[in-house]
Amino acid sequence: MAPIPHIRMALTGMLLFLFGCGGTGSKPDPQVVKLYGGEAGYGLLSERPVEAVRLKMLVPDGSGDPQDYEPLGDVVTLSDEQSAKLEALLKSPDAYLWDVAKACEPIYGVRLEIEAEGHRLEIYLCLQCELLLVTLDGKTVGGEDFDNIGPELIQLMKDLFPGDADIQEL
Repeated sequence: MAPIPHIRMALTGMLLFLFGCGGTGSKPDPQVVKLYGGEAGYGLLSERPVEAVRLKMLVPDGSGDPQDYEPLGDVVTLSDEQSAKLEALLKSPDAYLWDVAKACEPIYGVRLEIEAEGHRLEIYLCLQCELLLVTLDGKTVGGEDFDNIGPELIQLMKDLFPGDADIQEL
């Protein structure tokens, strides 16, 4: 019966090697954390509720500044399933085209909003150019191309705004 503890130790070691030693998973990617304004903004991606609102540009040929937009229509609250999907998409470092510049002027059509722990995270989405802009507590903290998750984000927006002809045409 002496070999059983050795087998148990070997199996335990193998499992730890394969799956790590517990916790909530891998460490967050530093580029993604920075994109969302640091730990405070990145942490808000896990909070609920997440709300979405369609946007209208106030200034023709605006600068792409969040101040150039106002809400258009009602705020939509994402379901837990939709929020979890959004969180997984936005936290993935593979979602973004890092260090790639596009020759387009974004027109943000949707704003995602998460508020908790005394902070407010806003994510402005240009679904045509597949660009996002991130503000934390009213200050712009990041922006990036999300081409790698564009189809999934567009489908999520179509699900959230089924009566919006502009979103449905994307």
